[in-house]
Amino acid sequence: HYGIDWVRMIKHAREILHRGNEVGKMMTVVGEEGISVDDLVLYLKSEMLDFTYLQQNAFDDVDCAASMERQVRDFSLLYRALSKEFSFTGKKEAREFFTKLQDRFYQKNYTPENSEEYDRLTREIEELLETGGR
Repeated sequence: HYGIDWVRMIKHAREILHRGNEVGKMMTVVGEEGISVDDLVLYLKSEMLDFTYLQQNAFDDVDCAASMERQVRDFSLLYRALSKEFSFTGKKEAREFFTKLQDRFYQKNYTPENSEEYDRLTREIEELLETGGR
């Protein structure tokens, strides 16, 4: 009842985690210079998924007890970022964009639902996704 594409989205997110982990292992061996911008974007997406959705802060009242509805809504927004095709001119631009995007998702995790701050951060995320950081 989370939507017709829920299982597909979860499987795709799991694949991003797996492939991003493989890129991370490659970077350990050859460094960031030895991978493509597309591989770096995949790695950054997997890191963002891990840090902003899979890891929760048990010591924060908001983050430790998110309702299932919020988790579904937040994952759906995150999935838009995971499934979006980006075109960056270089690795620095990709890193800067994902740092900004990940920060907004992270801040939103600590913000109560139905607050102005939650709505503002959601709008900022949507704007970043729409513009690709430009």
